[in-house]
Amino acid sequence: MDHSTYENAPNFKGKTVKSKIAFRVTREPDGTFKFKARLVAKGFTERKGYDYFHTYAPTVLTKAVHMLLHLAATNDSEIRNLDVGGAYLEANVDTDLYMEIPKEFSIDGITKTVKLKKSIYGLKQSGELWNAHIHKIFISLGFTRSIDDPCVYARI
Repeated sequence: MDHSTYENAPNFKGKTVKSKIAFRVTREPDGTFKFKARLVAKGFTERKGYDYFHTYAPTVLTKAVHMLLHLAATNDSEIRNLDVGGAYLEANVDTDLYMEIPKEFSIDGITKTVKLKKSIYGLKQSGELWNAHIHKIFISLGFTRSIDDPCVYARI
């Protein structure tokens, strides 16, 4: 699946964010193993004020979840939630951010540099970029953000 996450930047000579491949093995219900690999940024190599500016991303309050469950049960309402696979890959990067691909993927010993177009896991600002992206989508669909909890949206 192509997310158009980055574009090649072979002539870039400035500071880059480092990256690595994160491997994970999961066991499927049938007993087989599934091997996964994900390219992630080494966020600790980012520089505040240059590579990123803000990192705030809200998390839902436990009492907000309890309140919503109570209201739904009391009013015989329906609650829906969603889980977006590869969520960070949907949000656009808001600065010029260059990343060095791991050396294992270099060709003839030449390190490959790319310009990030989308947010990826490991970047310090990924959570904030995803939150801004999903907020725009919810607003365009007619939802309103709660004043008390920025993670709760309602459409009435």
